[in-house]
Amino acid sequence: MSVYNDHLELRYEVRSRAEITPPKHFEASSLHPAIAKIANDRLHAGQGNDAVFRAFEAIESRIQQLTGRTEIGDSLVNTVFKQHDPASSLLDVSGDDLEESRRGHERNGYRFLFMGAAIGVRNTHAHGSRPEISPTEAFELLALASHLMRRLDLAEKRLT
Repeated sequence: MSVYNDHLELRYEVRSRAEITPPKHFEASSLHPAIAKIANDRLHAGQGNDAVFRAFEAIESRIQQLTGRTEIGDSLVNTVFKQHDPASSLLDVSGDDLEESRRGHERNGYRFLFMGAAIGVRNTHAHGSRPEISPTEAFELLALASHLMRRLDLAEKRLT
């Protein structure tokens, strides 16, 4: 005859994701100035989600401002960084140091980065509630936003 316990006792402690990953040193001044302006006060107030959302919202707004387009999200990105016809793209975010034959590949790669930022980061922070992200994750996403904003600086120089 087998003996079974008639109950199972579980003990747990509720912790937020922000508590799990300790913050690391982060210098907002190393970010693109527009991203640093958006993020600095929000980060110091412990509002990482809002800092990330506002940073990626600023990227979308800047793309609209540079191109005169009103679409949002992946529709905007697909219009601006045309997949099948890079020559007619409205913005060229490729680096100046690449041969022309390789720039199309880089432009297409950045199209996917901008699309991922719109769908996977901006939208997930804009719609519905989500637990506060850790400071480390916020910093990493802000670094991505900063890089994308610098690529828009390149595109803007080409427009003028």
